[in-house]
Amino acid sequence: MADLDDAGRQSVQNSLARLRNINMEPTEIQRPPEGVLTMALAAMMADIPAPAAPAPDAAKAFMPFQRVKTRWDDSFLYVESDGLPDHPMMTGITNWQQHVPLPQPYVGDNAWRIPLKPVPATTPAMVKDHFLRGAIALAANGVPIFNPQNNRGEISQEIGELDQWGGHCGRGDDYHYHVVPLHLQKVVGNGMPVAYALDGYPIYGLTEPDGSPVGKLDECHGHTTGIGYHYHAGTTYPYVIGGFHGQVVERETR
Repeated sequence: MADLDDAGRQSVQNSLARLRNINMEPTEIQRPPEGVLTMALAAMMADIPAPAAPAPDAAKAFMPFQRVKTRWDDSFLYVESDGLPDHPMMTGITNWQQHVPLPQPYVGDNAWRIPLKPVPATTPAMVKDHFLRGAIALAANGVPIFNPQNNRGEISQEIGELDQWGGHCGRGDDYHYHVVPLHLQKVVGNGMPVAYALDGYPIYGLTEPDGSPVGKLDECHGHTTGIGYHYHAGTTYPYVIGGFHGQVVERETR
């Protein structure tokens, strides 16, 4: 009973009340064989859905965005989206790549996977000149964040390729950021991460979750505090993260 929600408990209580009434019927009414009532109760309880597992903390940053869906198991948070943000796109670009934003199928087996139990790497995997062909993090609005360098090794933010929200379209007409979209802080709240690196560690904005100044950061642009290891975004290079503190695998190189 303790594991049921209010509706489930009420359903069981109603069933027990009906069984008590049956048991209190006059003796001339034939009682069901021993065990039948228990089987009936078990059958009724089988129709009561099991309570859903509580959402992991990593899912909370994505919840304010209606276009983003999350699910999870013991190992991963799965984030589904069409890859398009709620804000306008492509305004302010001075070095246009001649591509336009189109919806992307980040759903089902193609959903983003965020490890719920990130494991520190023996040696951090630095992102400079590596991880140039895909996302290194996922913003809270379901839009991927790429390396601050583009696929030619240039820093996108510093050559005019990004719009005023920090993103642009790649060769596949996929919209993505090359910096952490700090404007999302107003939506997720000051104490929440604005993104998650794909190694599972959160990325916070320009302050600590409690509003205090950010302390010394390591080479990955992160550190360990009372809330555990986490990264911080920056307004200068590396903008996103300097490297992966957690275990990752680089699938492709340029």
